[in-house]
Amino acid sequence: MNSDDEHDRVAQGFRAYYAQVRNEAGSDEDLWHRLHQYILGNHSVTLTTTKCASIILAHYFERCDLYEVPPRGWTPGPSGREDT
Repeated sequence: MNSDDEHDRVAQGFRAYYAQVRNEAGSDEDLWHRLHQYILGNHSVTLTTTKCASIILAHYFERCDLYEVPPRGWTPGPSGREDT
């Protein structure tokens, strides 16, 4: 059953899990893998299912449900970090 706040509840779950693993992940690729596991579990899935998980993650990143607020003074640079 869909409820009016289902999207927000799922986003809240993603935010909580992201906050938990963002510093534990050794790389961006590892973080992405852990977020996929959050959706898919740890069993083998088809390539189509994996692509669907990526689409779900992209949706929540696009809506800024998973991003952190950048530090004051941050500007995008070639590496995505503040140039000093």
